[in-house]
Amino acid sequence: MSRKLFIGFRIPRKTIDTISMIRSTLNKDDKLFNWSSGNNLHLTLLFIGFEGSSNIKEISDISKKVLSDFNSFNISIEGTGIFSNKRGSQALWLGIKEGAKELKKINYELRSVIEKTLGLKLDFRFTPHITIARKKKKHFHNKIDTKNFMNSVYFPIVLQVDFFTLFESIIINGKIHYKRIDTFDLT
Repeated sequence: MSRKLFIGFRIPRKTIDTISMIRSTLNKDDKLFNWSSGNNLHLTLLFIGFEGSSNIKEISDISKKVLSDFNSFNISIEGTGIFSNKRGSQALWLGIKEGAKELKKINYELRSVIEKTLGLKLDFRFTPHITIARKKKKHFHNKIDTKNFMNSVYFPIVLQVDFFTLFESIIINGKIHYKRIDTFDLT
C-alpha cells in the first residue's frame, strides 16, 4: 500500500492571528480558498510522495542519521507569496527569511541521501514556506486580486526548530490530516 509522506515542521497555533489578518486582505475572495487549519500548519522540508510501507523504516532511519548532523536553529516567518500554475491553481504562503539557508542545506542533504539510498527521484525545487491556503478547484477559472495579500505586512514570527517530523498525509471525511510517524531531533 502506498502512503503519501513528507518531512516537515509543525507550526504553532500562534500564527493563527497573523493568518486571519492576511486572510482579510482578500475580502470576499477568501471564500475561494481552502484555508489550512491550526493543526495542519507546517513547513515541508522534503516532500517524499507516495511510498510503499516497506520503505518507511528506511526513510526514517536515513532521516534520523542525516538530521542528527544539524544543530537546532531559528526561523523567522516573514512576507507572503503565491505559487500558481497555468491551470489556475494557486497556493498562498508565508515566507521564511531567517533560517532559509539552513533549511535549503538540510533539504539538499536529506534529499540526496534518500535518493541515492532508495533510488528515488525527489523534487529538487525547494522554497522554504508555509502554505496557508489553496484555491478550490471549482474556482480555478476565477481571477483573484492578490495585490493586498502580496503587500501584507506583519511582525516576524520567530520559532526555534529543534526537530523535524516524518508525516503521512491522510484524508478523513474529505479533510486532510497529518499523522506523525517519527520525529528526528537536531543536536
